[in-house]
Amino acid sequence: MDATIDICGHLYQIKLIDNLKNEDTGQKAWGRVNNSLQIIELEKDVSVSRLGEALLHEILHAIDTSIDCGLDEQKVQILANCLNQLGLGSHLVGKLDLVTSR
Repeated sequence: MDATIDICGHLYQIKLIDNLKNEDTGQKAWGRVNNSLQIIELEKDVSVSRLGEALLHEILHAIDTSIDCGLDEQKVQILANCLNQLGLGSHLVGKLDLVTSR
């Protein structure tokens, strides 16, 4: 199931991918964002909480690219985890209808 989300006025397509890999290292990844193509890819085979956190993580990268707030990887991960603990990740996963069955 693909979905779209508006991030800072730019429409990003969200795709669920089986066996997602980091393009640089070839290692398993939970998510990745291509800001040029406005695509967020998320690993399909994860828990809803992990899916939500990965979605938030990639959204934060997209926001940082759009407004250049200077977030490094550690800050993005910390913010994604905190927002996920507040329930924002599962809210977005539900709102975007990203989970078919688990």
